[in-house]
Amino acid sequence: LVGSKGGRDIEQVNQDRAFVYEFGDTRVTGVMDGHSDFGHLVSEWSRNELLQTLHSLENLDEKSISDVVVSIDSSMPESIALNGGATASFVIQKNKTLFFCNVGDSRSFLVAASVSNTELLDATVVHSTEMHKPDSPGERARLEAAGMIVEVKDGDDSRVWYTSEGGIQSGLAMSRALGDRDAGAAVTAEPVIDILDIDNVQSQI
Repeated sequence: LVGSKGGRDIEQVNQDRAFVYEFGDTRVTGVMDGHSDFGHLVSEWSRNELLQTLHSLENLDEKSISDVVVSIDSSMPESIALNGGATASFVIQKNKTLFFCNVGDSRSFLVAASVSNTELLDATVVHSTEMHKPDSPGERARLEAAGMIVEVKDGDDSRVWYTSEGGIQSGLAMSRALGDRDAGAAVTAEPVIDILDIDNVQSQI
């Protein structure tokens, strides 16, 4: 679904990338939400690099997944990383282990559903990832310790403000992202990873 930033419909660009990818006993599902001028290029490049790298990864654990995401960000071409960014929220299922990986203010959910024939009887959110917003207590402290200005507003409009090398001031609505190289090191691409065992989840429902 193409978002609108104003102007003619023909000028709108879908900056989001969603994916479902399976290889061997592993399934990866997720979304990347691009922003700024080259956000669609950041999300496109990041998605492709993520899936290719995960496919070739020998050891799948929290550290290796985190290293992959950080490496994708650091190796991103400057031509797009300086002019755009993207969130990354994805889930890796390997056998009965779920890795929830999140960077930015997109979210992933695990939902337990009760179905009779084709009728949904009940649905419960069992797990959800944390959004990385500038006004989240831990995120705000980290940003301000790095000298960045966090503007707190009601609702979902908080911003972390930074000035690019070209002297342009910008406000980012998330505290972690891929790309956004101008925002400085405090706006990190380091993911938060939650690990769930499907058997343990089922026993608690």
